[in-house]
Amino acid sequence: MKQPVLKDLLKVRKLKRNLIGSTILWSCSAFNFYLLTFFLKYFPGNIFENSFFFALSDLIAFASVGFLLKRTDIVKALYIAFAIDFIGGVAYILFHQNISIVPLLICICRAGVTMTYNIGYVSVKELFPTLFIATVYG
Repeated sequence: MKQPVLKDLLKVRKLKRNLIGSTILWSCSAFNFYLLTFFLKYFPGNIFENSFFFALSDLIAFASVGFLLKRTDIVKALYIAFAIDFIGGVAYILFHQNISIVPLLICICRAGVTMTYNIGYVSVKELFPTLFIATVYG
């Protein structure tokens, strides 16, 4: 049997659309996920406490993605994750002068980004046939 290649995946319109959407989603969420981690040292407060709260927000985000995907579909879960990220970002823009709440607002953004990243990773099995899953992850 012939091994599936990217060219075979791009022949089907729905799969091509899913691949482009997944690529954009992974690229944006991975960039934001790692960028927030990189700039953690510049956030006000103790870096160890900030790291602890980042890890806690990641834990909550991972658990909530499992909860969301059991009860809703991928698109609704993404909208919820984007809403959380948007709320954290807008709150940061509005209240960045208040140094005491900046780490909390960044953790809210981090939770939304982590949820988006995780949804993109977990949803591959529902968006693509089994034949193409390894190709899509690659």
